[in-house]
Amino acid sequence: MNEFYITVTGFWHYAGIQPFYIGSVLRCEKEPHNPYDDEAIRVSLYPLGTVGYVANSVNTKANGTKTASGLYSQLPKSFKAEVLFTTKTKVICRVIPKKKKKKKKKNRQEIPTEVTQ
Repeated sequence: MNEFYITVTGFWHYAGIQPFYIGSVLRCEKEPHNPYDDEAIRVSLYPLGTVGYVANSVNTKANGTKTASGLYSQLPKSFKAEVLFTTKTKVICRVIPKKKKKKKKKNRQEIPTEVTQ
């Protein structure tokens, strides 16, 4: 998976900038039924809930980051992002790639058989 960076905006409509600490992990979830944007990606932080949205316009995203519509088909329904730094109007995050689950090898133990003499 390529490394992706996103801009979180709209946080002033929720809890402001205070909840965003460097290194915080945010939950991002696609909202296909959002009435304003069918490619919206909601950003939430436990226990606050929604804290913003992934920028989906060249006017609101920071240079070098992807828009929500630019990532929509490349990411799963929900994913996590780590806060790298903040400004007064933007929060820049790195999308955390999902770890591939390793298949556990089944331990094949031999079944002891009775030896008769």
